[in-house]
Amino acid sequence: MAGAKYVNLGDPPAGSITQRYRYSWFLLSLIAMIVLAPIVERADVASIAYQILFTVVALLALNVATDRRSHLVVAAACAVSWLILDWAGFLTGQTGFQIPAGIAFICLLFVVLYDILLLLLQVRRADLDVLSAAVAAYLLLGVAWATSFDVIERTLPGSFDGLNSEQWSEFLYFSITTLTTVGYGDVTPANPIAGTWATLEAASGVLYIAVLIARLVALVRD
Repeated sequence: MAGAKYVNLGDPPAGSITQRYRYSWFLLSLIAMIVLAPIVERADVASIAYQILFTVVALLALNVATDRRSHLVVAAACAVSWLILDWAGFLTGQTGFQIPAGIAFICLLFVVLYDILLLLLQVRRADLDVLSAAVAAYLLLGVAWATSFDVIERTLPGSFDGLNSEQWSEFLYFSITTLTTVGYGDVTPANPIAGTWATLEAASGVLYIAVLIARLVALVRD
């Protein structure tokens, strides 16, 4: 990209393992969330396991957004808001915290997504951390949209047909199949808001893959 500052995601602050592989760690946390979500929901310790899983993802997401001060401030505000609201809901058992907590989590993920996309557009050499960041951004879309579907369902009950609104993994399943445009048809939007939002996710997934492939090809050719 003409005039862009050289950025190498693999060159971290000296001595910081977390910073050195921050995109790889973040990618692993997202994969763990996707794989473990349907499993922990059926376990006896589902609630606390969920809290720990989401907390790890939130903290690693915050670690990813540390390159730009303004982004860090916004990301930190979203992360702290989510931690307070979600853990308050968990400890008190009050469902009223879930919608604002979900919104705070979505804001955090989209701030991180924006930060990763900026770095991918500026980077001039592909390494393991660059590839981890690219894949993490794609999975991040799926997790963010899954959380937004959960918020929509809680705000407008009955927004989806064929979905158990008590299980977040089902929102994740619908989100990933929509993002990848697989669309098995077992879960469908039941109102225009949910339908439009799902359509935007499908379009985002297709555009991301197209742009990502073009960018990685350009890096290889350079």
